[in-house]
Amino acid sequence: VPRDELYTVKTYLKTAFFWLIWGIVKYIPSPIGDFTRYGV
Repeated sequence: VPRDELYTVKTYLKTAFFWLIWGIVKYIPSPIGDFTRYGV
């Protein structure tokens, strides 16, 4: 696998993971969820 391609895949996975966590945190009714919803 070319190095650039590997970098792209890693970046994509990192972004997908971030949005997955963001979505979970955002919709959990909790202080953390409220913080992200209103604080960020």
